[in-house]
Amino acid sequence: MPEQIFSKESLGQHYSTFQSQYFPQLNEKREIISEWIAELRSGKLNSLKEEEVKSRFVTAIFGEVLEFNCGNSRSWSLREEMKTRVDLTKPDAALGYFSKDKRLDDVRAIIEIKDANTELEDKQKRPGGKTTIDQAFEYASKMGGKCKWVIVSNFKEIRIYPSLDRSRYQQYKLEDLEDFDTLREFLFFFQHSRFIASGRKSKTDRYYEFVTEKIPSSLEQEHIVDAVYHSLKRFDGFGFVDPNYLASLYPFNILDEYVWHYDHGTLFTINPDLFYMMAGIDIVDGEVIVKAAYSKLLESSVDNYQDKITWIFKFLNNSNISQIDAIKDYQAVKKARSSTIGFSFTHSFYFEENEEGISKSIALKTPDSCDCISCNFRNFNFRRAFEKLKTARGDQYSYDNEIAYGNYLAANYKEAFNVYKYLDRYKYKEDKGIAYFLTKLNLKSLHNLIRNHYHLSDRDTVIKAIKSIDIDAIIHDELDFEIDNDVRQYLIQVKEDRLIGRIKNKIKTSNKSIEKLRRLYDNHGQQTGGLNLAQEIAEHYFELYLHDNRNFIIHDVFSDYQEMVKEVFEGLVNNFRTAKVGLPSFNAFFIKEAIIHIPSEDLKLVLGDSRTLKIDEKGLSELILGLETYLKSFYTQGAMAFDPHPCDLMTEFLLNDNLKQKLRRIFTNFFVILNGSELPDDILSSVEKPLLNFIRTENFLYWFNIEALANFIKKKGNLFSSKILQEVLEVVIARDKPNNNKYERLVESLCRALHQFYPELKIDNLGLVSKSIANCHSMSNGFINFKYYIFLLNVLDEPGRQQLIRAIDQSLEKELNIVVYEDLLRHRIYEYRYKDYFNHYTTSISKYSGGGVTFLNDEVEYSNVTLLNAALMCHNLDITLTSEQKELFTGLTEFDIWLLEPAVFNYDAFEPVWVKAVMHHTNFMKKLAFIEPIRLALEHKLREDFVQEYSDAYTKYFVGHKTVSEESPITNK
Repeated sequence: MPEQIFSKESLGQHYSTFQSQYFPQLNEKREIISEWIAELRSGKLNSLKEEEVKSRFVTAIFGEVLEFNCGNSRSWSLREEMKTRVDLTKPDAALGYFSKDKRLDDVRAIIEIKDANTELEDKQKRPGGKTTIDQAFEYASKMGGKCKWVIVSNFKEIRIYPSLDRSRYQQYKLEDLEDFDTLREFLFFFQHSRFIASGRKSKTDRYYEFVTEKIPSSLEQEHIVDAVYHSLKRFDGFGFVDPNYLASLYPFNILDEYVWHYDHGTLFTINPDLFYMMAGIDIVDGEVIVKAAYSKLLESSVDNYQDKITWIFKFLNNSNISQIDAIKDYQAVKKARSSTIGFSFTHSFYFEENEEGISKSIALKTPDSCDCISCNFRNFNFRRAFEKLKTARGDQYSYDNEIAYGNYLAANYKEAFNVYKYLDRYKYKEDKGIAYFLTKLNLKSLHNLIRNHYHLSDRDTVIKAIKSIDIDAIIHDELDFEIDNDVRQYLIQVKEDRLIGRIKNKIKTSNKSIEKLRRLYDNHGQQTGGLNLAQEIAEHYFELYLHDNRNFIIHDVFSDYQEMVKEVFEGLVNNFRTAKVGLPSFNAFFIKEAIIHIPSEDLKLVLGDSRTLKIDEKGLSELILGLETYLKSFYTQGAMAFDPHPCDLMTEFLLNDNLKQKLRRIFTNFFVILNGSELPDDILSSVEKPLLNFIRTENFLYWFNIEALANFIKKKGNLFSSKILQEVLEVVIARDKPNNNKYERLVESLCRALHQFYPELKIDNLGLVSKSIANCHSMSNGFINFKYYIFLLNVLDEPGRQQLIRAIDQSLEKELNIVVYEDLLRHRIYEYRYKDYFNHYTTSISKYSGGGVTFLNDEVEYSNVTLLNAALMCHNLDITLTSEQKELFTGLTEFDIWLLEPAVFNYDAFEPVWVKAVMHHTNFMKKLAFIEPIRLALEHKLREDFVQEYSDAYTKYFVGHKTVSEESPITNK
C-alpha cells in the first residue's frame, strides 16, 4: 500500500500546528459526514448508481465540509462536469478558480467519483481496462499546469494524490471522518482556503514541499560561525530580541535546559567553539578584525565569513549585547569547582581570564545620527519626521514598517492602519514571517486607538477588520513554514508581553530598593557594597525601549508604558537625591524620555520642590538642542529677514488633535524639566531667537502649556537676555486680547523677571501700554481685570507708568477688584495709604467675616478664604487696621479674632488646630513663634497625641525662640 503523504513522522515540528488548529462549525460538518455514513451503513449507497448520488456527494463533502463554493454568481471554486482543455472529456468535478469567462478557468484539482461497489484500483469494464485512478490522472494531465492534485472516491473512501506522483496519497475512510481528530486533519490539509491559493503557494502546497524535500547527503556539522549566523538569522526581522532568550539558544547554550547567561550587556557561554571563535576575532575602533591564523582557517570552511561575523555582532549589539564571555573547557572548570557549593553551569560564573575563558567586547561602531522617523521624533525634529510621512503618503512603493510606525507616532492611526494593511497584503509574509507577525500585532494594537480617536464613516469597517485578526492562528498556522519552533516560542512571548511584564516587575523591585536606600541615608546610615541601583533600573527600561522602538511595536501611547517611564524616572530622581551614593547626574536619554512620555502633572509631582536635577554637560547640550529643534519645527523664517510665519506642514499635521496633545505635553515638559534643573548662565543663548519666533507664530498651545514657560521665566529669567525678554513681552501683549487667558501669566512672569533681573531697564512704548489696557477690558460685559498687567508698572518708564496707573485707578474707582488690589499691595506696587482704596477694601472684606474657616475633628475646613488671605497679607505688610476699620468686622469666630490680632488675643480660647490653617505662611508663623501660649499649647497637644503637622510647625518655628510677648513683632501699632 502506498504511504500516506502527511503523517506525524513526516510533518515533524509542524505536527504541533495541526494539533492546535481550530476550525469553526466542526460539529455541523461532522453531522454532514454522519448522514453519509448512515447511508453507507444502511446499504443505500450500494444500491444507487454513480450518477444518482455523485453530485449530491460532491456538494456535501467538497462544498459544505471543505467549503468550496459553487453558488456565487460571479466566481466560484467548485465546478461539476468540467471539460478538459485537450479532448473535452470531463471529470466529475474540479476545484479551482472559475467564472463565467471559461477562458480564465484555473483548475487546481480534479475529482473522479465511482459508485460504492467499485474498488478504486480495479480495472473498469470498458475499452482499455483502466482503473479509476488511471482515468483521474489522465484528466489531470489535460487541465493545465496548475492542476496539482487528483482526488478519487467511491463514497466509502476518499484519496488525494499529488498529480505528479502516484506512489503516495492521503486516504480517508468515510466512516473514519466521524472521528473529530480525523475530521480536523481532513480540514487542516484540504479545506478550501488551505488547499488552494491564488498567486502564491497554498498551505497544503507548503506542507507537501516540506515532506518531500530531499534530505541533504552531507551531515557534516557546520562551523561555529555559520551555526551562530544561522541561529540568529532566524530572527531577522526583529530589530531587538530579548538577550536573555538569545543566551538560552544553541549554539550559545549547549545544555538541555534553560540558562541564565545574560547580565548587563554580557552574553556568557560555555560552548568551547565560541571560545575559539572569539579568540580569533578582535574589535578595533569599532570594526571586526579577524586574526590571520583564524582567517586562514575560515577561508576553507565559511563563505563570506567577514560579513557574517559583522552581521552577528551588529545583531547582538542591537539586542543590547556588547560583550561575550566564553569558557574554554567547561568540563575542566567543572572538575576544578567540584567542591564549590551551589556551582552550576545554568548561571554565569567567575572565571580566570585567558586561563579558563575569554572576555571580548563586540561593540561595533554606530552611526553618529539616524534619519528615521522614530529618531527624528525622539530628537524633536518633527518637521523632518512629518516631511518623510507626507512624501510617502499615497506612494505604496515606499510603504514599510517605518512609515506605518511613523504615522502611529504622528497619531494618524487610520493612515497607520492603511499602511499596515498594505504591508500585510502585498509585502510581508512568505520569507518575511517576523515582519508579517509584527504587522499583524500592530494592526491589533490599533483597535482601541481607532475606536477612541477615529470617527469617519468607515470606522466600523476598520474595527471589524482589526477584530478579525487572530494572532494565535498567525503564529501557529499561517507562519508555520516561515518560522521554526524557537522563533515561534519567542513570538508567543512577544504576543503575551512577557518581556514587558518581567520588566514591570523589575522596575517596581528596583524602586523599592532605591527608596529603602534613600531612607537609610536620610537617617544617617550607610551601606557597604551592593548593586548600582540607578544603573539597574536604567537597564531594565532600556530593554523595554529597545524592544518597542527597534521593533516598531505600537505601545508607548498607552498608559502602562507611560506609567513605566514615570516609575523609572521617579526611581532615578529618588536615587539622585540619595546622599553620598546617589546618581551623580542625568544623561539626555532619560530626560528626553520623561519629556515625551510622562503626563505634565505627574512630572511635576516626580520633581517636587526639593533638590534640583543635575544633567551632565553632554546631556544638557542635547536637551537644549532638542528644545531649539522643537521650536524651529513650527515656523518658517520669512525671506529677506521678514517676520516668521507658521510652517504649513506643521499646520497641516496639527489638525490632528491627538498629535496636538502630544506636542503640547512636550512643550510643557521641556520647561518643567528645565525649571527643576541646574543650568549655567549662557545655556539658553541658542534658544532665544527660536523661542521668540515660536511665540510669534504658534496657535496650538493652551494657557496651562504657556504657564510652564511663565514659571520658568519667573524663576530663571536671568538666563535670558533683557532684550529677548522685552521682545517676547511685546509680542505676547500684541497677541493677547480681551477675554483670553492664554498669555496672562506669561505677561506677569516676563514683567517680574525684567524687574528682578534687569531693574535698570525701563520700556518706552506708550502704544504697548495702550494695547495692555485694551487687553484688560472685556468688550462684551464691561468687566475690567488688570490682575496680570499690574506688574507692567515695574518695567515701564514714567510716562508709560502714569498712563497705566490712571487706567488702573479708574478701574478701582469704578469697582474695587479685591484680587487686583491685594496683588497691588502684596507686591508693593501700591502703598496701602495711596488714595482711599484700603478703606473700600476693608469694607468689602468685612462682608466675608465669620465662619470662612472652620475646624472639625482636628482638621481644617475652608468655605471662604477671603478674610484669611486679607489678614495674612496685612500681617506680612505690617498693616494695622484702624479702630473704625475693625468695627466693620462683625460676627467673627474666635479663630477670626485671633487671626486679625494674635498679639492681644485671649489664649484661654486658643485651639492648636488653628496653626494648621496658617502653618505654610512663613512670615506669619515667624511672628507667632514669639507668643508663649501658642508654644505651650502645641507642646501639650504633642504630649497627648503625636501629629506630624504639629510636630513640623513646633520644630520649625517654636524651638529655640524667645517667647517674651513684648519682643513679639506682632503688636498694636
